[in-house]
Amino acid sequence: MGAADSAMRASVFELRQTDTPITLAWPEFDRLVAKPARLPSWIRSVDLPGCGHLPMWDDPELVAETLLAGSAVSVRAA
Repeated sequence: MGAADSAMRASVFELRQTDTPITLAWPEFDRLVAKPARLPSWIRSVDLPGCGHLPMWDDPELVAETLLAGSAVSVRAA
């Protein structure tokens, strides 16, 4: 966890392509973590409207739907 925390604080975080689907969900009103300007094409990016830094508190149904949809995505199908 220390390495990931340091990388995020340095604004440098390398994502490597895997066979595991990756979904990044971005709360609309998160004032702590900014959505990157660019993401690799193999990463599914989802906006969470009306949510702040703790989207599971703001809209638990939306977060659950996002997790379930992300787990159903196949990298090979993309």
